[in-house]
Amino acid sequence: MIRYLPFKERLWQDEVGFYDTYGIRALDESGSCVALISDVSTDEPTVVALCDKCTRGQLAPLHLYDVVEDFLGV
Repeated sequence: MIRYLPFKERLWQDEVGFYDTYGIRALDESGSCVALISDVSTDEPTVVALCDKCTRGQLAPLHLYDVVEDFLGV
């Protein structure tokens, strides 16, 4: 089973300075990180909801980047 979990990080951009943002980490059954995407959104509840959907749907980690890209409308 793959679990998708949000993680918080503090980043810097010249235009805004420091800001808190949330990424997504995919963990396999042993707890090893098999995929990671940084700086998905500054809105924690949104990232938590996306992680929950990915976990419930058992998204294959290789599709995580595409799902986040679609989610962001990139």
